[in-house]
Amino acid sequence: MAAVSAVRLRRTTLTGRQTERARAALARLTEAAVAAYRAGDESTAAGQLRALGLDEAQARGAVGLFLLTGTETLVSFVPRLVALAHDTGRGPDGITDALVEEALRVTSPTPVMLRSAARTGRIGGIRVAAGERVVIATLLCARAYGPFAPERDAAETAGLRRLWFGAGPHFCLGMPLATAEVRAVVGVLRGFPELSTAGRRPARGVLVPSYARLPVRARAGGVPRDGERLRKPDRRRR
Repeated sequence: MAAVSAVRLRRTTLTGRQTERARAALARLTEAAVAAYRAGDESTAAGQLRALGLDEAQARGAVGLFLLTGTETLVSFVPRLVALAHDTGRGPDGITDALVEEALRVTSPTPVMLRSAARTGRIGGIRVAAGERVVIATLLCARAYGPFAPERDAAETAGLRRLWFGAGPHFCLGMPLATAEVRAVVGVLRGFPELSTAGRRPARGVLVPSYARLPVRARAGGVPRDGERLRKPDRRRR
């Protein structure tokens, strides 16, 4: 959070203090990756990046990007996915790949993207000068296709091409990792078929949308067999 909290839409640079904090956070985050790089361990991402010819700083930056964006997506998206499944009457078993894709569209883990115009031109009739900052409201673009509807034909939203993960040269390199992490967490949640939520509270003043509080009640094992007693519900907070 130390790195992400320094980002502001109105600024194009970081202060010296913010840069120091972000670098310190990145160093802690990628400590194991640096060790793996120096050891040349090709069973790790850092070791494979070294084998591909990246220097230590480049490999650390790439691993940091994967960890930072993947973790932010997971922390932001999974609670909202669970809440959406609950609100639409679906348990963890109902969280299909199609539902995950649709949930990514309506929640847009990256609600805003920043770009700089490569050359002078027009965007939607508005003149933009070369180098001028452009703010893309990803959330509004994605939600223009309508409300949450996991049963919809995927062809209806094909034009988005997973815009919430970026587009063109800016497409997120960590997207496969983020989606794999989401599937892994969903797989664990399927062990709690009677999952329910209550008393949620959204986070305010944050760059990445999330819940400040989302109590979750779950009962492991589902309905007991004859003669077995139900376990007491476990209260779990995400």
